[in-house]
Amino acid sequence: MARLPGEINVASAGLGTITHLSGELFRSTNQLNWTHVPYKGTAPALTDLAGGRAGDVFHAAAGIGHGEGQSRQAASVSGKARMSTLPDIPTVNEALNIDYNVDNWYGIFVPAGTPPDIVHRLADEVAQSVASSDVVSALGAQGVSPGAMSQQQFADYVRAEVLKWGGLVKATGAKAD
Repeated sequence: MARLPGEINVASAGLGTITHLSGELFRSTNQLNWTHVPYKGTAPALTDLAGGRAGDVFHAAAGIGHGEGQSRQAASVSGKARMSTLPDIPTVNEALNIDYNVDNWYGIFVPAGTPPDIVHRLADEVAQSVASSDVVSALGAQGVSPGAMSQQQFADYVRAEVLKWGGLVKATGAKAD
């Protein structure tokens, strides 16, 4: 598909998703201009990327191949370090020498007022689980690395993420479906 100079369609898995906001962060950080095209999920976005109808996609998993015969490949990864499943693909920071880091993370939250002994036991059980070789291996096969944080570190991380993404949403006007 022919494009005018500087014109590009960037796909995401939908409005308000981490793939959308990752793109918005990259765009605003680098003062770029493109057309955001929200899809209803990752699969149709990747299909249009492979078919040339989307010029790029910010993708939350390591599902894009990079071997021979692939029509598209991962250009970079957004974390602080290279992924073990894509060791030849540089981080955005390495590739472009810019300060850009996006982690697609999961956490476990409990209702306010949950007794501290239950919170501590849950935290200990989760920490043991994500450190087990079976879980590390299964997550690694999906391009995911488990992280370990204390409860205080996680609370601080969540606060920082709320500030980061909240500020981006306010600055860009990004909306969710």
